[in-house]
Amino acid sequence: DLLSRVYFENSWMLVNYDVHRTGDATIIFKNLLANEIYGYYILKFTVAPITVRIFDGNSKPLKNCTVMFHEKLTNKTIVIQINDSSVVSYTPSFVPPLTIRVVKCDVTVGLLNVTSFYTCEFNITCRVYMLTIKILDGLGSPLENATVSIKLINGSLMLSKLTNESGAIYVDQLPEGNYSVTVEYKRFTYQFKLQLTGNLAKTYKLKIYPIYGITFSDEELKLIILALMLALTIVILRGKGKEKKETKGKSGDGKGKN
Repeated sequence: DLLSRVYFENSWMLVNYDVHRTGDATIIFKNLLANEIYGYYILKFTVAPITVRIFDGNSKPLKNCTVMFHEKLTNKTIVIQINDSSVVSYTPSFVPPLTIRVVKCDVTVGLLNVTSFYTCEFNITCRVYMLTIKILDGLGSPLENATVSIKLINGSLMLSKLTNESGAIYVDQLPEGNYSVTVEYKRFTYQFKLQLTGNLAKTYKLKIYPIYGITFSDEELKLIILALMLALTIVILRGKGKEKKETKGKSGDGKGKN
């Protein structure tokens, strides 16, 4: 992958040699010129392009991310945005070392330090995972059409999804990090925090209770139960008071007859 030509006395000569590529850019030439002509030479070479394949934590191709190539010796950084493809090609302008950084939602999810170009194909597995969130009501039944909003703390990611009939949402290829989760259902809003360090399935049980088409919070339901108990107590006390009056009245009638 090096241009095998040597400039000598105003003409290009084809040269056969073995090339050894290392981090310190040492190049060993064997049998530079067959006729052993000595003198000053201009050596011209080009570095072959490298191919980088990017995967998430589940070995699936990672899309919609940024790949940054930083050449240390030239202090040059090239930024390439990839969307539908997970494969990127890059032609270095100089020899290693080379740093390849993968960024998703402003978070570095993959890093590779290249010290040798013995191979021109590299694979990077990134810290990007799948998140499943399930929303239940206070009785343990799934809540459909609840809005779940996810925000990456210290990142640019923010998305919202509606829960399905199982009360769940599925989000693939989320970068590792800390998230805030907001759940909205009718007039109720709840907030949670979670840390994503791998594939995660999280269940949140909300303190709300649908009763005959009306949804009550835990506090509201307690007040309703307390009010019903109080009303029942009043009814019972009134009933007992009425019984006493009736009993007293009957006793009075009996004494008058005697």
